[in-house]
Amino acid sequence: MLSVHSLQRQSSRNDSCALSEASLAEHIVKAKQKIEAGDYAGAITNAYTLVEEFLKQTLRKTGADFSASEGDIRKLYKLVAERLGLNPGGETLETNLRPILDGLQKLVAGLFEVANKADDRHARKYNPARRHAQLAVNAAFSLCEFVLGSLEFSETKKRG
Repeated sequence: MLSVHSLQRQSSRNDSCALSEASLAEHIVKAKQKIEAGDYAGAITNAYTLVEEFLKQTLRKTGADFSASEGDIRKLYKLVAERLGLNPGGETLETNLRPILDGLQKLVAGLFEVANKADDRHARKYNPARRHAQLAVNAAFSLCEFVLGSLEFSETKKRG
């Protein structure tokens, strides 16, 4: 697991959203800097954009057919979950993992709702607090880190 210090050390990459821990770290550091500067809506926007682009990159990497203009992370995550075998109803999953994977679907839906009501991409329906921005950024990081690990596992499994 990446720590905040390792995130800062790895944040020198300039990829827009490559599928790597270094790229993930760069985006999280930027979002955390916005939190420290009091730009909570901006941090939520960064978190949403990170998830959206990370999911799209995952779909490209897996050869999935999807609309590149799709901006709904709920739809994108559903496609990623299908490609990587992360559907909580999947028959091959351990029973104890199903509630966590179900939780990830809910996390994505929650991030979608928060971003639509509190980020700086839309007319804001409420002003997010620091803790809301922290929750969104940390949730985005956890989701992307898990998707990256699942993609790497899937690729290793196919090779070998």
